[in-house]
Amino acid sequence: MSEDTQPIQEAAEEASAPKAKPLKKWLKVGLKFIVTSVLVGWIVTQVEWDGFVENLDRYTWGAIAVVVLLWWAMLFPSVWKWQMLLRVHGLKYRFWLLHKWYVIAAFFNQFLPSMIGGDGYRIYQTLGNGKHRACAVLPVFVERATGLSALLIMGTIGAGLDYAASGNELSFWSLIAGVCWAAGMAVAGVCWFAGWFGKVAEMKYCPSPVRSLVLYADDYNRQFWTVIWAMLLSFWFHAMRIMIFWLLVRGLGYDVTFSQIAVVAAATMVIGMLPISLGGWGLVDGAFIVLMEMYDVPKEAGLTAQLMSRVTVAWVAIWGGVWLAVDRGQPERGAVVEPSAEGDDAETPSVASPATTR
Repeated sequence: MSEDTQPIQEAAEEASAPKAKPLKKWLKVGLKFIVTSVLVGWIVTQVEWDGFVENLDRYTWGAIAVVVLLWWAMLFPSVWKWQMLLRVHGLKYRFWLLHKWYVIAAFFNQFLPSMIGGDGYRIYQTLGNGKHRACAVLPVFVERATGLSALLIMGTIGAGLDYAASGNELSFWSLIAGVCWAAGMAVAGVCWFAGWFGKVAEMKYCPSPVRSLVLYADDYNRQFWTVIWAMLLSFWFHAMRIMIFWLLVRGLGYDVTFSQIAVVAAATMVIGMLPISLGGWGLVDGAFIVLMEMYDVPKEAGLTAQLMSRVTVAWVAIWGGVWLAVDRGQPERGAVVEPSAEGDDAETPSVASPATTR
């Protein structure tokens, strides 16, 4: 899903900066391929494959169907949140159009992570919004930021609960890391509300893209409760995500708690943001099995649960590929964008095409 994509900085750069030279791009892909191969090779040497096959047999088709349905259910809060954040900038996109773009983005994340990425695709589709490129980048950025914040809050709370109950070392250090992150976010919040970011944007040598992002980010100050709703939707999303991994591990017969899965989910999300592998392959999987082992889940079981999560989410993402194939070669209808009542042209809706950039 969109919460497991490449870092948002890369997507923003793709939308606002000149395209990288082909040689440099392919060199980066080549390096990621090497790192991914090394990480996958390490996992292969760490796992007893007879135990892995036995674990696969423990899953029933009914359990797999429940997990797939949960992945589908997770799309709705994500799309709703994206739609809400676009409306902060006075942009009104139809829910089901955004839903289609979101599933196509999931397809890119799962099957073509090194070339475009889901964040980059979604930003591209809303670039021609009739207002400004920053209004395409910021909703995706805020969506990712609120999602990460919600998961880290859940992981920190889970770490505290588990450490109080078991004294586990991973939970202790996760709790410390979570508290430090919260302190850093508090400082950043104070700087934002004090207007310090705005002062940076006013500096003579501030890059134009940064100045535009800071300018349009002020829209969120005027719609504070929309950001709060976005956070609540993020808690909904990640609660279901944690539930999926809890079901997958418990389905193998291991007694893990919801709190422990929250800790591992938060840690693997942060690790997966490192842009050093293709689509997180090897990196996220290796982190998951190592961290789950610290909660007494063998590597074979951790790998089984992680790969089953990839297989089940692929059943959702593959529909994005179908949609992409159906739309290919069809005339671009664009997205209906209606300026908000506060805008200068509130009574005159416009039709914006993703191919139109301003």
